[in-house]
Amino acid sequence: MRTQFTPASPITPALAISIALVALYNGRFWSEMIAAMFSGSAGDTFFLASLFALLVFLHTIFLLLIPGKRAFQLIVSVLFVVAALSSYSADTYGVRIDREMVHNLIETDHREVRALLSPRLALYLLGLGIIPALLVWRLNPQRVGVGRQLRSRALFIVGALALSAVMVFGSFSRYAEFAREHRSLRYLLSPASAVAGTVGYIRDRLPEEGDAGIMEVAGPSTRLAHAASDKPLLMFLVIGETARSRDFQLGGYARETNPELAKTTGVFYFSQVSSCGTSTAVSLPCMFSALSREESSVAKRARTPNLLDSLSGAGLTVEWYDNNSGGKKVNDRVKTVSYPGDPRDPTLCDAESCMDEILLTGLDERLRALDNDAVLVFHEMGNHGPAYYRRYPKRFEVFTPVCRTNQFKECSDEAIRNAYDNAVLYTDHNLARQIELLKSVSQRFDTVLIYISDHGESLGENGLYLHGAPLSLAPDEQTRVPFVLWMSPGYQQRFRLAGDCLAAQLGKAFRHENLYHTVLASMDVRNAAFRPALDMLAPCRTPG
Repeated sequence: MRTQFTPASPITPALAISIALVALYNGRFWSEMIAAMFSGSAGDTFFLASLFALLVFLHTIFLLLIPGKRAFQLIVSVLFVVAALSSYSADTYGVRIDREMVHNLIETDHREVRALLSPRLALYLLGLGIIPALLVWRLNPQRVGVGRQLRSRALFIVGALALSAVMVFGSFSRYAEFAREHRSLRYLLSPASAVAGTVGYIRDRLPEEGDAGIMEVAGPSTRLAHAASDKPLLMFLVIGETARSRDFQLGGYARETNPELAKTTGVFYFSQVSSCGTSTAVSLPCMFSALSREESSVAKRARTPNLLDSLSGAGLTVEWYDNNSGGKKVNDRVKTVSYPGDPRDPTLCDAESCMDEILLTGLDERLRALDNDAVLVFHEMGNHGPAYYRRYPKRFEVFTPVCRTNQFKECSDEAIRNAYDNAVLYTDHNLARQIELLKSVSQRFDTVLIYISDHGESLGENGLYLHGAPLSLAPDEQTRVPFVLWMSPGYQQRFRLAGDCLAAQLGKAFRHENLYHTVLASMDVRNAAFRPALDMLAPCRTPG
């Protein structure tokens, strides 16, 4: 006969589960709280004890509001699994969970999931998630009348709220300090932060009143008239993955991570560009949108014509070449070629992914077929982690030793950084090859290349790894991204872009939101959404 747990009151299991969640699944939260708020005084001890009790009470109140035994068991089972996964993320990578991270997780594909799998993750999931979830289904509280059950729950909730108020009042100054200076630690709470992030994610996707279908904010796009002698314009727009400005030699990094670009004439590097998100799922739609991050939601941007729509609407050839996890709906209405796991080139691909050189395969042939203004977008695998060592061929392993696992706790920060920098070195090589291709068609086109990353990456600074931190709290490593511009001599002369003027722009602060307007201006396209002030090259740009 299977063992069952038969507590006399529903309050008992709810309280026990809450204590377990707060105590066992929040190691990173409590370690950072102690480091930030505990100096050894009795007042600090009382504050931390009261905070523990407060969190237990709040969890218990939430569980007591769940009606019915089956609903309770189902929700608590899910909470244990979610808590186990978020606890693993916090303990292993220092990842904080908010609605943007939830968005990123929901849109993660199977290849990205595989990259994160490890024995440590399996232990967290089994020991802290699945086994406790199964035990919950062995709960069989004694049957009591509805009235008695409601009274007992109400009494506990009222008493817990009253006691919580007393504890907060008794240590009010420390709670105020926590809320004022350390509130970011709330994103480490498990599973509360994941639940709150999921609610925020759902709320963001609810359509606004009167906002059905794809909204037209830009109006029709038109090309400026070309002079009779003008060649067609050709742009390579390269979207990097997880590349941070800090590790680019062009921006002053001590290592030679951009040796080929550093020797290429016509290259300009913008060193103060910030992302509008810390994950691909958020940044990619934002950087291609005419709407700024502040004036729109992810859902609103998804229903708004983006940069590619504006370019194709003006009659340009627009194509998307993807070696990542897709374009997050940005490329839904343009021709798309995807490469991940392409078996046709075993030197560059395996069953799961391809090296970024796959994006260059057959590209010279495609360029020979073009005869009008065109923008080709390349979505790279770049520095996608945590397995940085898999993002470049062996010949680019210049910085050693490298971390060859997705478990950063098994590697030194130096080995992690070495693998990451080797991937940057490989990106440098691919960009240089794309520039050479553009040079090869300079008799037929005026050409330009823009490279910009979707977000950056933490490599152990302040105990953080990977990306996805809440944007308002994210460190520069996750938000400062590289921006590379290359122009052919013909293109630069056509727009009278003086080198000294461009050099004066390189240290100015720009954001992802500048991309839409800069690309439109660079391709001689205009519409109602175009704002000249947001064109990064506007001070230097004079059409011929």
